[in-house]
Amino acid sequence: MNLLQLKNEFFESQRFKNISRQTQDNYRAAWKHLAPLCEYKVKDLRTAFYQSIIDQCAEKGMSQSSLQKIKILAGLLCDYAVQNDIVSKNYASFIVLPKAEHKEKTPFSDLDLAKIERAAEDGIMYADLILILCYTGWRINEFLSLTKFNYDEKNKTLTGGLKTEAGKNRVVPV
Repeated sequence: MNLLQLKNEFFESQRFKNISRQTQDNYRAAWKHLAPLCEYKVKDLRTAFYQSIIDQCAEKGMSQSSLQKIKILAGLLCDYAVQNDIVSKNYASFIVLPKAEHKEKTPFSDLDLAKIERAAEDGIMYADLILILCYTGWRINEFLSLTKFNYDEKNKTLTGGLKTEAGKNRVVPV
């Protein structure tokens, strides 16, 4: 059985069908990068084959998240092959992802914030929203999920945040 046949069988399996649609789409996208290995017999593939795909994608500047998804898909395919006695070891489990580059986020300068404040005062659409996001530190979806019940009139604060432990139910003075 070659890798393409294994992928097709896995994508038709109940295990694959039980995962969310979005995750399925992520794995389909990840498969495009593993496709150069599709004609190889699964039993002949070793860690170096999978690692070379990861390394090539990393050289092209692919994000850490995308590399992780490729690794996970390779691991799932190998797990499926182990479960079905096609191979005896999951060689994808030995893939090493390159160290993630920590990208420095550049906040708005004081001059930029002043321009946004002027735009908000002049009624420029969404300038006030951008300003609120800057001053509260909330993500757009966190801000949009706020309701009137998140506002504490007595203390003049908003409580919100969704993604991280530190950010959940964060109190922001208004």
